[in-house]
Amino acid sequence: MKIYLGNINDYTTEYLAGLVCKERVEKSMKYKFEEDRRRSLLAYALLGYAVSESTPGISLPVSPIKDELGKPHLYTNTEASAKEEIHFSLSHSGDYAVCVLNDSPIGIDIESFRENTDNIAKRFFSPKELKYSKDVPGFFKIWTLKESFMKITGLGMRLPLDYFYVSDLNNFDGSCKFMTSKTKEELLSDPIIYSHLCPYINDHSPEFSVNGLCTPFEKSHIISLAYSPSKNKNIKINTDPVFAKL
Repeated sequence: MKIYLGNINDYTTEYLAGLVCKERVEKSMKYKFEEDRRRSLLAYALLGYAVSESTPGISLPVSPIKDELGKPHLYTNTEASAKEEIHFSLSHSGDYAVCVLNDSPIGIDIESFRENTDNIAKRFFSPKELKYSKDVPGFFKIWTLKESFMKITGLGMRLPLDYFYVSDLNNFDGSCKFMTSKTKEELLSDPIIYSHLCPYINDHSPEFSVNGLCTPFEKSHIISLAYSPSKNKNIKINTDPVFAKL
């Protein structure tokens, strides 16, 4: 499993629009601000980049199909009777967009750090989560874990934030079990949240090498993943995000 990461400052809106499907271009144009448009386009451009790398011969640009709940699905270009789903998840925030592919349902969320999160935490977090969110990095760790879980269920924002809570959070570079607090166990029987912080919280910012180029990753963003361990028993996470050059 790879995490594909891109910086919106590396591309123009026009260039990214040429890499994605017409539907995504039309959706992105509804955003008022130029940066929001580029984030939206970059996420789908990364999806095309990732799919072309993992599934040679697939037609580009990719054009996912939405189900009755609005969740996008993408399939390989094989015979209809043998089509296989390409599970993916996208997210964007701040200067970055991110994409991840998997053989089974996957959820990813990226957020840029922002201040004044106390009221949001009190409104949406359980008492168990509040004890982990006393500072900005802690808040966004919980927030991205919750959003990544909401995505893997396929319900997204239709799943109320108070229906579940994150537990067993011991540090910033491990994994934690995701428990439901009401009656949503049937959504995913044994979800595990894997949280990856791309250690920007440290005093130094690491560098990731891509095609011989080194790109520093900001200290102000966090990425979290959600996946089902029952379907990924031997899963290996590539914890160094791949900076895609589109």
